[in-house]
Amino acid sequence: MLIGLTGNIATGKSAAASFFKALGAKVIDADKVVHKIYAESIVVKLNILFAFGISSIDFLHLSVNRHKLAKIVFADKNQMQKLESIVWPYVDKEIARLVRGNENTIIEAALLFESGMDKKMDKTIMVCADKDIQLKRILKRNKGLSKEDALKRINIQMPQDKKAKKADYVISNNGSLNNLEKQVKNIRFLIQSH
Repeated sequence: MLIGLTGNIATGKSAAASFFKALGAKVIDADKVVHKIYAESIVVKLNILFAFGISSIDFLHLSVNRHKLAKIVFADKNQMQKLESIVWPYVDKEIARLVRGNENTIIEAALLFESGMDKKMDKTIMVCADKDIQLKRILKRNKGLSKEDALKRINIQMPQDKKAKKADYVISNNGSLNNLEKQVKNIRFLIQSH
């Protein structure tokens, strides 16, 4: 079974993924796949350079300047969509390669619905949290990020209620890690019993 696990920024998607992993599931993190593609694909680097300009590439290390690129794409939905159109075909192909032969794999992807990857999943799970909690988590995690920039990162993503309507299961992560773990165990049980 292929399960898509998604959630907007600072909702606890990665924490949920770690609980699924502890329960024995294979987890593929789409963000890590993106970082690998940024590091290894010359074509992607060139496309990013042409689409976003010189500041998007760190020429000293011949790598994508993720910090500068984030400033560009989190400020403008069109720029975010442009980046997705460059990177996601490569991500999709790499995830398909990683999944091959592995049953019961969870794909952790913030852009599960936006990329259309949800259509390849047997089930989808959405982790959500209240906006004020997201904001607190982002500011705690990303020292030096302004409240305004944090809100841009929250607001540029597909609204949580829209994603929740598309998901088979929804986890509300406004509380403790213990509460999150209980919900993960319940969903695992529900999925296994079908």
